[in-house]
Amino acid sequence: MATQTFTGARAILKLGNKSVALATGVTVNQNINYESIHILDKLEVQEFAEVSYDASLSIETMKVIGASPTQQGIFPHVDLMSILLQPELTCELYDQVTGNLVGVAQGVKPQGNNFDVRAGQVVANNLTFVCKRFLDVSEANGGPQGSGQTLAP
Repeated sequence: MATQTFTGARAILKLGNKSVALATGVTVNQNINYESIHILDKLEVQEFAEVSYDASLSIETMKVIGASPTQQGIFPHVDLMSILLQPELTCELYDQVTGNLVGVAQGVKPQGNNFDVRAGQVVANNLTFVCKRFLDVSEANGGPQGSGQTLAP
């Protein structure tokens, strides 16, 4: 019987409805930013006011000659119009065992394209992206957003 634990071997990563070839990892970051509210005659914080939400992701792939991120349409050409006119993408993460959507990043735009070449090592390409939001499995599969449900242990 297959376990329900999600692993890299089960992961399918799609960016703009295309599978990301030779992807070796993906990192999702979500941050809720707070402003500390201080009042006169108190040392401690009175409350934390929510002021913004930020999301980003990075995708690590193998570097392949003839298939750069620009050639694949993932990263824009480095000219003003290509950068200004690039579309927003959607990045989806699936479980190939169940076929279920695990999470989806919406409003994705490329931010960085980095790689290091080292003697005796395979070259990896690290692509970074900003995104408007990342929906986890409960939100991505049509579940209620902001429902206040408690987390399972």
